[in-house]
Parts: sequence; C-alpha cells; structure tokens
Amino acid sequence: MREIDVVTQPLIPFLYPERVFYSRRRSGVGRYAVVVKGPRIPRERWSAVAAQVQRDGLRAVARELNVSHETVRGIVKRVKRDTL
Repeated sequence: MREIDVVTQPLIPFLYPERVFYSRRRSGVGRYAVVVKGPRIPRERWSAVAAQVQRDGLRAVARELNVSHETVRGIVKRVKRDTL
C-alpha cells in the first residue's frame, strides 16, 4: 500500500470546494444511532407484555407491537429484574 492511498484529505485542499473537502466527515451518520430513542412501549404496559410473552412467544408479541424482538426481550428482562 502506498502512502498516498491512506490519505483521507486531498493533498492540495485549495483546489477543491469546501463542501467536497468536508463531505466525508458527516456527523450523525453511521452504523449506530446518535440519540437513543425513547421506549415505544409505555412502561405501564411492560408487565402485561412480559405476561403475553409467556403465552405467545417473544417474536409473535414483537410483531404484534411492531417492534423488534430485542426490544421485547429487553422489556421482559427488566420486568424480571424488577420483580426479584
């Protein structure tokens, strides 16, 4: 690999418009969310959701509530922790 291949900024920055020069450093764009979203399922319904998971299953409840199964799993985990 040559040294010029690993340079992220242009070697002669004054030849490029500023918007092109800074276009690679976009803030807030990436794999993970910058701001954590609030819960889509209200806290008052968490115990009912945990009970429904025992009957219907994790993924079925998640589909019904239109959230990911990981969201439902986290709620069930918190309800179990709070009841202990």
